[in-house]
Amino acid sequence: MNPSIPTLASASWLVIATFCLASDVDDFRQTWTYRTLTMQSALDEQAPLSQSTFLGTHNSYNARAYQTALRYHDPNQERSIYDQLRMGARALELDVHSYTNMSGWPWQWHKDLLLCHAKSNHVGCSGYDRPLKDGLMEIRQWLDETANQPEVLLIYLESHINGGDHGKAIEVLNQQLGNLIYRPLNGTCQGIPMNWTKRQLLDGGKRVLLMSDGCTDANYNSWVFGGIGSHVNGYPTDSQSTYQPYPNCRSVRYSHDDYNRWIIRFYEDRTALSGVFGDPDKPITPDLTEGLLKCGANLFGFDKLTPFDGRLERGVWSWAPSEPNNWNGIEHCAQHWPNGRFNDADCTTPLRFACRAIAGQDWYITQAGGNWSQGAATCSNETGGRYRFAAPFSAFDNEKLKATKLQHAINDVWLNYTDSGTEGHWRIGDM
Repeated sequence: MNPSIPTLASASWLVIATFCLASDVDDFRQTWTYRTLTMQSALDEQAPLSQSTFLGTHNSYNARAYQTALRYHDPNQERSIYDQLRMGARALELDVHSYTNMSGWPWQWHKDLLLCHAKSNHVGCSGYDRPLKDGLMEIRQWLDETANQPEVLLIYLESHINGGDHGKAIEVLNQQLGNLIYRPLNGTCQGIPMNWTKRQLLDGGKRVLLMSDGCTDANYNSWVFGGIGSHVNGYPTDSQSTYQPYPNCRSVRYSHDDYNRWIIRFYEDRTALSGVFGDPDKPITPDLTEGLLKCGANLFGFDKLTPFDGRLERGVWSWAPSEPNNWNGIEHCAQHWPNGRFNDADCTTPLRFACRAIAGQDWYITQAGGNWSQGAATCSNETGGRYRFAAPFSAFDNEKLKATKLQHAINDVWLNYTDSGTEGHWRIGDM
C-alpha cells in the first residue's frame, strides 16, 4: 500500500471540511453585524492604542480546522486563523516552540519553530504541529486582500524559542510580514507605545504589531515588542470573574483608569485540559462582552469563536440594527439617538452637536443647533476651542456621551461621522 495514501486522504477530508465551514463564514460576512464591526474598527483609528478595541482569539493556532490524529487534539478554536480574521478577529495569539518538525519522511525531520499547545519545556508538542511559517502565511494572505487594507492586527507570540533559534524566528517574520511590521523604534526591549494610534501606523505603511512575553533576545526584540507600555512581560491580564459592570468598571486587579492607559487582556480557556488540570476563568459570554466593552475593556481572547457568535453581535455598540440604510438616498450624516445607537439621517436636519474635549474624554452638547456642516464651528465657538465636533470611538466613550445627554435631557445630536464623500464609506468627518 502506498504510505502516502492515508496522508492524502486526511488532507482531502480537511480541505472538504474547511470549504464547507467557510461557506457560513461567507454568509456571516454579509450580515449587518459583520458590516458594523468593520465600520467600528475605523472609529478608533485616531484614539491612542490604549483606548482602541481589539476583538481577538485565544490560542488562535490551536484549531479544529488543523486537527488530525497527530495534532491539536484539544482545540481552543474551531476555525482556521484565516477564517478567524474573516470573522472579525483583530488580535491573535500564537505559541511558538523550538521543536522537531516530523511532517516529512524521517530523513527530512528538522529543527523548526512550531505552533504548539504545550508547556514551556515543550511537553505537549507534536512533531506534526504546524510551523510558525504556515500560520503567518495565512495572516499575510488576509492582510494582502484589498478589503482589509485599512486594518491593524495585534499578534501575541508566546515565546518558547530556544536561544539559538531567535535568528530563525526573525527570518520567518521578515519573510512573511516584514514590510508590514511596526518595529520597536530604538531596537531595545520595550513595550508597545500606548500613545500611538492605528492611523499613525497606517500612514507609515505598518499594519502589524508584534509582542511577546518579555525580552529574551536583543535581535528578536528589535522586531517584537516585549509587552504593553511599561509592562514588558507580555499582556497585563484581568479577570472577568471579579469584574464589576459599568459604571463601577473595576476588578481586583484593574479599573477603568488602567484600561485607559494600557491594552489589558480578558481571555477564556474552554479546552478540556484546562477544565481538568487548570483553574480557568469563567467563560466570556455575550452579556459579559457587552458589559466589558462599556467599561473600556479593549482586548478579548475568545475561545471557540464561530460565525453568528453572539459575542460578536454584542460587540456592536455603535449603529442601530439595520442602520445605516440611506433611506430615500439622502442620509449621509450620523445622529446619536437617546439609547446611544447611531442612525444615518439627512445632513440638513437641525440638531445640536456632540463635542469631545481636546484634552480629556468629557463631552459637551452645544446650545445651538444646525445642519451637520455647522458642527465643527459650533463646537469650537461655544467652548473657546476646548472641544471639537466628534463621534464616540469606543463603547465606553459612547456611554460617556449618553450620560452627558441624559444629564441635560437632550435626545438626538449630530456626530462628526459621515459617508458624504463616498456612499457607504463612513469616516470621521475631519480625518
